[in-house]
Amino acid sequence: ASCTDQARYRIKYNCGKKGEEEEEIFERDLEKSGHGGRQGHFGLMVEDCPRPTREPRPDYLKRESVAKPSIRVRPVHQGQTEGKVIVDFWIYGNGPLDEAAVSIVKLGRNRTEEESRFVFKLATEETDGGRYSHIMKGRAAMDDLACEDMSRYLVKYGDYASRHFSVLIVDCMEPRPTREPRPTREPRPTREPRPTREPRPTREPRPVEKRDPGPKFWY
Repeated sequence: ASCTDQARYRIKYNCGKKGEEEEEIFERDLEKSGHGGRQGHFGLMVEDCPRPTREPRPDYLKRESVAKPSIRVRPVHQGQTEGKVIVDFWIYGNGPLDEAAVSIVKLGRNRTEEESRFVFKLATEETDGGRYSHIMKGRAAMDDLACEDMSRYLVKYGDYASRHFSVLIVDCMEPRPTREPRPTREPRPTREPRPTREPRPTREPRPVEKRDPGPKFWY
């Protein structure tokens, strides 16, 4: 084997397929396998030879790479009536970000999107590396808060949206119901002291009997 023999090969068995042309068989095998790595295909690599250049993939096998942005925002923000609330958010993308595609909507009943009173400013910068190449920082503000502004909101970039964040108006929130105090338990009855037992009578010591040691032997 030489370097010119490096290529992709295919084992064919044309029994019962004499009416078909070879190109039709090859195209049908590619459709079944998706990449030509099955249905009798194999590659031959020769040592000490440069690898052959790959053939470009056909158009029907190419996938469009869609850079989905990531939107992050703090989930809860609080304010007071006739006051102001400020919301900071970040949009991360793998390519240039369009400021015209950013919007903040209010969620009504049944999650219907409504226009919000937020006004925001944006600033985009490129990163030195990492997962995302561009970061868009935004700061949104809403003045003269009223009870109608207490709701859930979304930061959107085109068709993509963040998780909803809530704006709470402290003056409009219903107070939490106070718990009723727990009933006091009756004190447990004190136990009567146990009667003291009379001391046991002491036993008289047993008499010690002297045993006969037996006959004494003299040696």
